[in-house]
Amino acid sequence: MTFRPTLVLFAACSCFSAHAASSAGLTVVGSILPSACALTLGGAATSVADFGTLAKSTVMAYPTLGGNSYMPPTKTVALNILCDAALPIALQWTDAKAATKGVIGSTDAFYFGLGLAATSNAKIGAYSIDFSQLRVSTSAAGAFPSVPQGFLKRTVGSTGSWTPVTGSPDTVLFNPSYTLAFRVGGSETTPPPITAVTGNLVIQPFLLKAVVDPATTEIKLDGAATLNILYL
Repeated sequence: MTFRPTLVLFAACSCFSAHAASSAGLTVVGSILPSACALTLGGAATSVADFGTLAKSTVMAYPTLGGNSYMPPTKTVALNILCDAALPIALQWTDAKAATKGVIGSTDAFYFGLGLAATSNAKIGAYSIDFSQLRVSTSAAGAFPSVPQGFLKRTVGSTGSWTPVTGSPDTVLFNPSYTLAFRVGGSETTPPPITAVTGNLVIQPFLLKAVVDPATTEIKLDGAATLNILYL
């Protein structure tokens, strides 16, 4: 599974036409921020959570969720955000494989797609992402980090009010339908300015038994998501 905290620009051209155009338009856009934040996963701009090569018998011996999916041991990817100055920011995932997300259970909204089996074209399953050992700093140079006192969320694309998210930082799952921000003091109603975030992302796959059990050929996990920083 590949996680790409990058800005990706696409250009597409349809090169066959009955008539040639005599003019073309060009739009140049961008933003210049007084301050910005650098984001890395696993110490790089692109990180891979590699679950390696597993025997089918090994997978079938893993614990199951709801009796319908196997749960391999998690993989951990280091998360680091360092800002030039204190800025109110939020995090948002874009799931490039959302259309391949299998039905796991009642919390499917929190899962990401894991690709399709090559021979059957069936959805392999899904995976979740949560935090561990999370620390947030509001002071210069990321000094004096502390455990965040919860989160704030709002629907992706919304500019409305934020909703508090309860629970320990280590038990809150990312939901790709929401933008997530930190509560440093625990009482904020809007995201506070921060200078640094450190911790880990914990990736938990769920592999559907209906795909794994009858498999006679290789199944390749193929998840891909992009983590974005939003400046508020």
